[in-house]
Amino acid sequence: MNAKLKYPKILLTVPGVPTPKQSARFGTIKNKFGKFVPIVYKDQKVRIQENNFKASVISEISQKYPGFIPYADCGLSIKLTFVFPPLKTMSKKVLEKISLEKECVYKVTKPDLGDNLKKLTLDAMNGVVYIDDAQICLETARKIYGNVPRTEIEIAVMPDELCYL
Repeated sequence: MNAKLKYPKILLTVPGVPTPKQSARFGTIKNKFGKFVPIVYKDQKVRIQENNFKASVISEISQKYPGFIPYADCGLSIKLTFVFPPLKTMSKKVLEKISLEKECVYKVTKPDLGDNLKKLTLDAMNGVVYIDDAQICLETARKIYGNVPRTEIEIAVMPDELCYL
């Protein structure tokens, strides 16, 4: 059975404080002829963060969605919620809102959504949840405060009539 039909929507929760993905680093090395050559590399810390996130996603998928195979040949919509721990400087009123979870208290400071937070999340799910993050046609993301830091992910298959492959 096709995963698209078996699981038209999946919900994942990855525990831990959401971490941004740093951009690639640039440097130079000396080659065997003594000339300096430019190189591009990924920091080891970034690789470890991405691998840990991927391992958490694989673990949750195998528990919640047995027999899941990555989505292929379909458009996807994704909803991301990055939940950060409350700040020590927050007022009791704000902390109460956060603990009751009736209202969202949005995080308006770094890390930024676009370049860093979403990049680590989407890249880590390549080949696990979907073949390529290029399949994502619709995306919603937010940063909020909550008592339990985590990343919530909701992925749904887009109707075929809305997507052209």
